[in-house]
Amino acid sequence: MNVDPPPEELSELDSARIRLANAIRAVSHGVIEHDPDPDLLHRLAATLEMAVPDIEVTPPRDRLLVSWEQRLDSNPPAQGESLSSGLLRPVYGPANPFGLPYEPRVDGHDAVTTVTLGAAHEGAPGRSHGGIVAALFDDLFGFVLDIEQTIAFTGWLRVTYRGPVPINEPVEYRARLRGREGRKLSMTGEARYDGEVVIEADALFIELDPDHLRSLMGPDAQPT
Repeated sequence: MNVDPPPEELSELDSARIRLANAIRAVSHGVIEHDPDPDLLHRLAATLEMAVPDIEVTPPRDRLLVSWEQRLDSNPPAQGESLSSGLLRPVYGPANPFGLPYEPRVDGHDAVTTVTLGAAHEGAPGRSHGGIVAALFDDLFGFVLDIEQTIAFTGWLRVTYRGPVPINEPVEYRARLRGREGRKLSMTGEARYDGEVVIEADALFIELDPDHLRSLMGPDAQPT
């Protein structure tokens, strides 16, 4: 599954990263799902190995912290609006070869998305690996924070597997805020396949004081 942001919102570098990430993901699923000729795999490996030195001599990415103040001061996302945050995130991340990726949107107070996991995500035969599903929920809960305009980090995450999550089939994931108690935010969510709940998830997030985050950023940090 490839989810690309609108081209007009992307820099040339971001577009190139997304293209490469899509290609790497496609090759990864193909290598796992099929039995290609070893010579083909050796040729692909040699091509990538030759590119590594060229990449490593390029300037490092400027990993400046996001301005959380700007995030909190922005308007809440509208109904049906797509949520996006960081092209290089490891779970949601269209420019990250390890990303799924997926496209969350706002539905009421829920963050909702439909994800089709592939061969590279398989655990038991025909079923998605439970750790992949857990990571997806942890990430989707993070998008609930965007809806609630809150800064918080995961305290704990619990995933209950009610049934198998198939690969190569669309599964709907939903997540929402259940309640607050001081700095503690209780989250809940579920995944449905063919109308049936196959996964339930709960999490506790700890709200972070923006002033504390600013102190972590340091006086020289600039927003991206």
